[in-house]
Amino acid sequence: MIRFLLVFGVGALAFYFIQRAIRHHFSLPSDGKKTLSKPKENQEEEMFQDPQCGVFVSQKEAIQLKWDGNTHYFCSQRCANEWQMNQFK
Repeated sequence: MIRFLLVFGVGALAFYFIQRAIRHHFSLPSDGKKTLSKPKENQEEEMFQDPQCGVFVSQKEAIQLKWDGNTHYFCSQRCANEWQMNQFK
C-alpha cells in the first residue's frame, strides 16, 4: 500500500510539473495573440523560396541564377543545377 501511494505521489508530481511546463511554454502574450518574430538582426533581410526544394533562404546566402530575365534564388548549387536541368525537359 505504501509503495502504491509513493508511486502515485511521484506520478502526480511529475504530471503537475510537466503540465505546468507545457502551459508556460505555450502561454499567450497579454494581447491574446501568439506571434512568431524573427531576430532583430534578420528582420530587414528578405527571404526567398527555393523553387526546387521549397526551402526559404536569405538573399545574402542564396545562390542566384538568372533565367529568362528573372532572378531565382536557391539554397544550394545542387538545387540550382537540378532546377536548371528540369527547365530543359
